[in-house]
Amino acid sequence: MIPFSVLAGDCARFFSRGTYRRFKELKVVRLRLVIALAVALAVISAFLPLAAYADYQVPRSELPAYLGEETSKTATKTPPPNPDANKPITFSLLDAAGQAIVSNNAQFELKNASADGTVVDDAGAAQSTVTLATSSAEPSLVVAPQKPGSYVLSELQAPRGYRRLAQSITLTVDAAGVLSAQVGGACKEASLSSADALLYAHGYTITYQKASSQAAAATSALPQFCATTGAGGTGAVPLIGAVGTWVLGVASLIILVLVFAVAGSRKPSRSVR
Repeated sequence: MIPFSVLAGDCARFFSRGTYRRFKELKVVRLRLVIALAVALAVISAFLPLAAYADYQVPRSELPAYLGEETSKTATKTPPPNPDANKPITFSLLDAAGQAIVSNNAQFELKNASADGTVVDDAGAAQSTVTLATSSAEPSLVVAPQKPGSYVLSELQAPRGYRRLAQSITLTVDAAGVLSAQVGGACKEASLSSADALLYAHGYTITYQKASSQAAAATSALPQFCATTGAGGTGAVPLIGAVGTWVLGVASLIILVLVFAVAGSRKPSRSVR
């Protein structure tokens, strides 16, 4: 390579003389200028493609296998946590008409589906079983967050005047920590308001039937000769039936009348002296 100082000196001498005629005489200077221009053009043409493809990204398919694997591992992001994780769930008790049952208490028992498992109470302590109850002030049943696994919610006492549930309710906590109930039978899933959705993971309803409906159903299932008849029946089975009671009363009255009539027709006998 020609030193830059020599090239600069030749250029200075050339332009200082100021005549084109002297250019022909300075063959060495002309040759050095040509070489310098050629080198400059080569450098510029070499860097032009890099500038044009500065934002170009190599497709994953064109990368070697090991580079593709590393890229995919690096690009994997941890999914955000589930917003319903570690939240309680709520149950609303309803009658057959869909109205909330708020005047009567109900009691439930929560236990782990595993024989040696535990449940967590409202204070966060592990217990073998937890008893939950509703009241007029707290008509809804709230189950605290639990550890991943399966749980059973059993009814101990139904609201006064209502039938007990036919089966227990199964609860499940998934790996993300979301608590949910198995829907079926009297248990149905309900939508939560925007305010309740911030507090609870899910909302459910439990529909109850009146206890009198159960008594009527049991009475109608009895044989025809045992069922009470007439308005205002209490469901008790009569001793000998409605018709037999009247017949026995009338027959007893007739027998009493005959006995008094025969006794009154007899005259007392006189003794002979």
